[in-house]
Amino acid sequence: MRLRVVLVLVLFVVAIAGAWAQFVTVGANAVNNATVQPGGPRGGLFGKVFFNIEGNQFGSFASFGVVDFSAADFGLSAAVADVQGITLKLYDAPASFSANGTVRVWLSEATAVDIEPTTSPLRWNASALPDGVGNQLQPLHLLGSGTYTKTTLDTEFVYTLTVPASARQYLVERLNSRGRIRLVVTPAEDGVAATYAGHNHYRERTPPARPPRLELTVLALTRFNILGNVQLLDFGGDITQVPIIVTLRSVEAGVIERRVYLDANGNYTIPDVEPGIYDIAFKASHWLQVVVREVNVVNADVTGVNVALLNGDVDGDNEITLFDFGELVAAFGSLPEDTNWNPEADLDGDGEVTLFDFGILVQNFGAIGDE
Repeated sequence: MRLRVVLVLVLFVVAIAGAWAQFVTVGANAVNNATVQPGGPRGGLFGKVFFNIEGNQFGSFASFGVVDFSAADFGLSAAVADVQGITLKLYDAPASFSANGTVRVWLSEATAVDIEPTTSPLRWNASALPDGVGNQLQPLHLLGSGTYTKTTLDTEFVYTLTVPASARQYLVERLNSRGRIRLVVTPAEDGVAATYAGHNHYRERTPPARPPRLELTVLALTRFNILGNVQLLDFGGDITQVPIIVTLRSVEAGVIERRVYLDANGNYTIPDVEPGIYDIAFKASHWLQVVVREVNVVNADVTGVNVALLNGDVDGDNEITLFDFGELVAAFGSLPEDTNWNPEADLDGDGEVTLFDFGILVQNFGAIGDE
């Protein structure tokens, strides 16, 4: 019985995800990198042109690498709900000392740590082998490992990695905030000397090699707009200054309240709505609420959700009754500077409470708004 319930829940989640999210693969090239040696990040032109990962047997040249990517470069237009896959692509820039071996790839949350030569606090730590990182750049999440085999310039190494549960939410937040994503590549053995092209190798070297590249398979939320027109009946004021409270109700998303404004023609847009079936309630100050039932948002913007709101609800209880009549009587004859002024009693929006407002209330007396 328990297994059956779990399967039903899984199918329900998959069905919802299929309705308003999709898996997409996005990629971006590195924006910066450093080769961190015992004396700190490698300086000079080669500090950015090359990205070296060398084990401890290389002495003063032993190093781990730090490579930064900008989430803004992934071109994501929708929010990310999950990260399903991660691939790091590095490109060979072989040297005479290059040596085959294995490297490890980590995700670092310490994106504020300086990686520039002469100012960075990072150092290769010969007592923290084989990685050389030690307690630096924490928290670190191991994503996986890959091999380096010395070949020819620009040979592509594709490292297919795994996002651990401990890092998944952090990576989602980085993507949605369009922040920096920092990977650390370390030796997995003392004898490896992996020599990759750095982020500006293709600009500074002839012949060039491609820069480090990060590719992610993400679950992107797809959202749409609902558009229509609202008539504020019996009103001669500026409709663009009247806030419309819109409440979207659905089984999937629950209750969502938005505030929208009309243009001069009464048109509105409710942005960023997840697919689903909604009852949409429209309410403005002294107008009765109108609910449009079963608006189906599937895979495109929804247009033509139009309503006309009935005027006269002075006290805002969604009914036009003697209580509204009493409020209007109390404000009768007033202007905005008067002590008994009540803007909700100015039903026609002409800046004073007059017999015209009484006429609107009498015309609609007894009406009740939708729930």
